[in-house]
Amino acid sequence: MFTLHISELSHEIIILTLFSFLVVFLCYKKIFFVKQFKLFLILRSILIILILLLFIEPQLEIVFNQKIKKKWNIYLDSSLSMAYHEKPSVISLIKGSQELVNEFKRKEIDLNSFTFGANLDSNWVEDVDEVNGSSTDLGKVINHIKLNDDLISAAVIISDGQINSGVQLSNNNLNLKTPIYTLGVGNKTPLVDILIQSIEVPPNILLGENIDLKVNVTSQGKISEKLNVLLFSDEKIIGSKAISVSGNGSINIVKFRITPDKVGEINYNVIVNSAPQEVNIKNNQQRVIIQVLKNEYKVALITGAPSFNTGVIKKILNRNAEFKIDHYILTNQPYTLKNFWNKKYDLILFDNNPVNRNNDEWLSYLKIFAKKIISHQSSIGFFNGYDVNREGLKSFLSLIDVDLKESLFESNTEIDWEITKNWNTFFPFKQMDMKDLNSNNLPPLFSNLEIDSTNATSLANHILPGVKIPLLMVGEKKQIRFFIWSSPELFKLYYKTQNTKYNLTAEKILDPVFSWAMRTGSGDNFYFRSDKNSYQQGEKVIISGKSIFGSGNNLNGTIKVFSDGININSKPIIYDKDVGLYKGYFFASVTGEIKYIIEFLNNDKPIIVHENSIQIQESQIELDNVYLNKSKLDFISKLSKGKYYSWDDRNKVLDNLENDNFIQNIKEVKKFRHIIGFLLILLFLLFTEWSLRKRKGLS
Repeated sequence: MFTLHISELSHEIIILTLFSFLVVFLCYKKIFFVKQFKLFLILRSILIILILLLFIEPQLEIVFNQKIKKKWNIYLDSSLSMAYHEKPSVISLIKGSQELVNEFKRKEIDLNSFTFGANLDSNWVEDVDEVNGSSTDLGKVINHIKLNDDLISAAVIISDGQINSGVQLSNNNLNLKTPIYTLGVGNKTPLVDILIQSIEVPPNILLGENIDLKVNVTSQGKISEKLNVLLFSDEKIIGSKAISVSGNGSINIVKFRITPDKVGEINYNVIVNSAPQEVNIKNNQQRVIIQVLKNEYKVALITGAPSFNTGVIKKILNRNAEFKIDHYILTNQPYTLKNFWNKKYDLILFDNNPVNRNNDEWLSYLKIFAKKIISHQSSIGFFNGYDVNREGLKSFLSLIDVDLKESLFESNTEIDWEITKNWNTFFPFKQMDMKDLNSNNLPPLFSNLEIDSTNATSLANHILPGVKIPLLMVGEKKQIRFFIWSSPELFKLYYKTQNTKYNLTAEKILDPVFSWAMRTGSGDNFYFRSDKNSYQQGEKVIISGKSIFGSGNNLNGTIKVFSDGININSKPIIYDKDVGLYKGYFFASVTGEIKYIIEFLNNDKPIIVHENSIQIQESQIELDNVYLNKSKLDFISKLSKGKYYSWDDRNKVLDNLENDNFIQNIKEVKKFRHIIGFLLILLFLLFTEWSLRKRKGLS
């Protein structure tokens, strides 16, 4: 079949040419019928038409049908499990598969041969070392058959049917034209394997808290044995339990009651002894890390002269049951600080201290006090009061590199103030609503101190015309955290906001400041962990976590996975209200050390709250289930209108051989200037016309 295609511009050229022919004909019609010139004019006209075809470049489309012989596709499973079957052995498998291929060729059936595991490969297996695929993805085989549905007669899959990666096969993705014949390899009884599937334990607990560490042990194969599950901490056995495993995918749940006796990260190792003839012992031990937090934080409140602020400070501290307060007050009774010097405190608070009456005494303690906070790593906080001795306070502020400036405040003048934008950066998960917490809604406060904020961060400022003076400052010097509240009227903020929509404003400001200063939660806002420390390639990694704030806060989180510094995966992590934990997962896609970070969006700004790493071993997931999954292979064959055969009956697949053909439309598109015959005709006509002109004596 031939088709001629002409462009739109070419139509205009044709019309113009026909019009030109008409004009020429009218001009030379008297000589056109003269025999002497008639042939010459016809040749000239044909030449013009052919040259015109070169300009308009029409395309000649030639379509013809061709019969093509259909092929068969054969797919050999080269995953690791295929090498562990007792019958056939891996050598017999390779030899038998090659003999089957040779039979196809002997019967003059064209064959495309492939191997598959985690990926599809056009190279055929020739050596036992090549049967080592990390997982089995039959979905990729089915997709490849779909792509070639019209080109092949049938497909043969040689496999044990262990599908442990990729999409699950269903009626929808097996809707094929091509019949699939499956050859089942291996025994129906799984080989023996014991593995620690997961360890369930909270990511963080309080010191002295009792928790259950739950170990899920899965057993595969034909086994009935008693095994021991051992729990280690710091290489010491702290628990042992006997379990009876029955195989066939059964799960034993083992619980250990643990009570950590120290603060920090504690490693727990769980080991299950191996069973006779076990195929894989690498998955018999796992490790988890639990963050143990302090259950008590000691606070020393040193009051130089009691004021309305003193009661407010104690009320706010007592809101947290983990804060234990020792209150030292300067009274008319003998003033002793013996217990203060002997005890270790997480936070030392100066409340309206030092005052004139005890200033000399405290100045004599300055060097001892400096040694105490450094050796004990105590944080320090200052609440200004009406009676504070300015020079004494200045000496103690010098320990944290903070200086007092000449005050710009007028005496007895209350000044407006506001929370600064630094707050939401400093406490991203304890944010303040800046629209409401401003000078219009907060009570003005008197202040008689102006502090140099060069070495600290201001979280609240007094507002004066053209200048902002720090009200609340936080900072850190050589691991010593500190904060300063410069107004002596904290009590006004506390009481004047009672029974208003701004109730608890003082608590909302000081609670996170106290927690930050004492590093509650060891300084972190969130704790996350994986369900074990070591995984096989292709396994699901489950991440769970808790917030020290005790709620999910409805934050959107993401798990970002990195290998060699490259982001290879990102998955969401969400808060599960039913269990009170954040939950997320990703699959271990590459081997080696994998780093993951947990990132939350806070006001559209990403904040990294946790990062850790896990080890991914070269996949042995193939060895978790080593047996013939006949039902899966039979399911594939029946839905595709093929047949299932056992490995011993593999030659029966040859009874289904057919030599099918399919018709393929072949289309060729050519331009006239590319057709050799057209150019030869043009040259012939030019030469003929030139010869005629020569013979007639025309110029």
